[in-house]
Amino acid sequence: MADRNIMNAVQRLNSIVKKLEKVDLDNLNLSPRVLENRILTLEGYLSYLDQVGYPKVEKYVDLATQKSEVLVGGEND
Repeated sequence: MADRNIMNAVQRLNSIVKKLEKVDLDNLNLSPRVLENRILTLEGYLSYLDQVGYPKVEKYVDLATQKSEVLVGGEND
């Protein structure tokens, strides 16, 4: 379940970034409250990824590296 949550957070963040690239910041007309809510949402996604996502990704990279080393080591025997 946590893996799905991490992927959802990454996908949402990616979607937000893509939408931001299309926004004309010079003509942005948002109330301060709406802007603050959007910023808090982004901070929430980033915080979640930092606290939960990155450690999981590091764990998977370590596992993949260990398996790779075992496979490479086994071929040299």
